[in-house]
This record gives sequence, C-alpha cells and structure tokens, in this order.
Amino acid sequence: MKIKQSLSTAFHPQSDGQTEILNQILEQYLRSYVNYQQNDWVEWLPLAQWAYNSSEIDNMKMSPFRANYGFDPIIETHATQNVNAPAATAHAATITEIQKHLQLEWIFLQNRMKHYADRKRLPAPILEEGHKVYLIRKNIKTKRPSDKLDWKKIGPFLIKRKISNTNYELSLPDGMRIHPIFHISLLEKAPDESTIATNITTEDTNEYEVERILKAR
Repeated sequence: MKIKQSLSTAFHPQSDGQTEILNQILEQYLRSYVNYQQNDWVEWLPLAQWAYNSSEIDNMKMSPFRANYGFDPIIETHATQNVNAPAATAHAATITEIQKHLQLEWIFLQNRMKHYADRKRLPAPILEEGHKVYLIRKNIKTKRPSDKLDWKKIGPFLIKRKISNTNYELSLPDGMRIHPIFHISLLEKAPDESTIATNITTEDTNEYEVERILKAR
C-alpha cells in the first residue's frame, strides 16, 4: 500500500494539532468518494491531497501550495490539440468536476469547523414531529469495513414522536436494530427536501432484560 507509519507524539503541537486536523480533512474527502467496501481509497487520495493544497486556508489567506512555491497548482484537463479520444475527454471532464466538488467540500469543512467552535454559544435546535434529522453516528457501528471512512452521520430520518424537548423517537429502517429514542445532542436538522434513508444496516446490538433494580437515587 506504500504507507509509512508515523505515530503522533503526545503534547507535540506539530503532530497533535496540524496533522490530526489534516487527517480529519482528508478522511472527510475520502468519505465522499470511496465505494461502499472502502477498498479504493488509495485511488482518491491524490485528488484529495490536491484539493487541500490548492484551497485557500482561512488564517493564511492563501493555499498551502502558494505558500510553498509562490503560485497555485494548475492541472490541465483540456486537450492541447484536436485528438479524437472520447474516453480521455470524458475522463478529463470527470476529473474537472471532482476537483470543483472537492474544493466546495473544503469550503464546507471550514464552515463546519467554525460551526462546531461556536456550538456552545448557539441555542439548541427546535425539532418537532415530522421533521427530518440526521443521526450522529456515535456508538453506532454499520457493516462497512472502516469506521474512520464511514459516515459521521446517517439519515435523514423522520421524527416519529417528540418525547420531550431533549429526547425524540425516530422512524428507523428495519436494518437498524437499535433503540429508536435519541437525545437532541445526537440529532441535526436536515433540509426539508432531503430524501429519507431506507437502506442503512447496522451491526446487531445485544439487548438485556432487567431482572430487578437494586438501587435508585
């Protein structure tokens, strides 16, 4: 796989800070494009790296590539001469679209980082029965091989019942064998026009019957 292992060092800012953030960004890129089996991530890594290096970093006001070399990278996807190669032309067009999408993903990621930094100052979302929400995939294991490249949130799902201002029951697909009631901290409102997810399968979870309550407080 041509992978060189480089473990992070505790309390070392160059690895714990910059490298960990970069890894999270690349994981987000790969999540958008890898197949369900997640066995083609190496093929997408060069484009993900290009998208990051050619995108403007907010605190630098320039791309990492420009900071190193003084100019932004240019990948030529147009034929320089009239060549009858439909497959190559179609492939170049696909590469161009992917590059554009990856740069949009980077902008989205920057906005998400700011959103999470400001979360403590934001009021809790107002959710009602019938709303569509994403479910943060915390402690939920799907049947995809790699947890790192799996979706960070799944759905959207319909809110079936509002139990309180902080707890909601969701309408989940049959393949998700988990308890359907979730705290609001695990929910994120989805756009009204989004399509309800119906084909998500999770790993089986064990359920236990309570024999008796020993103590209460």
